[in-house]
Amino acid sequence: MNRLSLFLGSVAGTGFFPFAPATFTTLLLALLFAWWGPGPVALGVMLGVGLLVSVPLATRMERLLGEDPSACTVDEFVGYLIPLQGRDLSAPGSWKLLVAAFFLFRFFDILKIWPGRRLEHLPEGWGIVADDTLAGLYSLGAVLLLSLWLPWF
Repeated sequence: MNRLSLFLGSVAGTGFFPFAPATFTTLLLALLFAWWGPGPVALGVMLGVGLLVSVPLATRMERLLGEDPSACTVDEFVGYLIPLQGRDLSAPGSWKLLVAAFFLFRFFDILKIWPGRRLEHLPEGWGIVADDTLAGLYSLGAVLLLSLWLPWF
């Protein structure tokens, strides 16, 4: 059970990358989605499942590896999926969304705009997942604004 929790909580082991594991995991997700091109239903199902399992997985990883372990990247999985919602990634030009969502999500995740830093203090896996979920919501807002302001986006 511990091995499965570590595998899933680190998004197939990507969280164990030696430097910048959160960025590495998010980049691999962007590349995977660019290759696979999931539609809005698949993205919605992934987000729903991710939201259901991320807090228990993050809690388990924290118990195994210590407080807010860098190897726990299931929160990046959930956070990066948020600005992609409602989109068809098999559509021409969807690479622009993947790139913008990547940089925006990493920006908001690292910057921790209010109340992101405060959310990190929630107990166990809630604190790990909540700040990335918020970063994903901020990224979604930024992506929607880009879509309104830039007709080619």
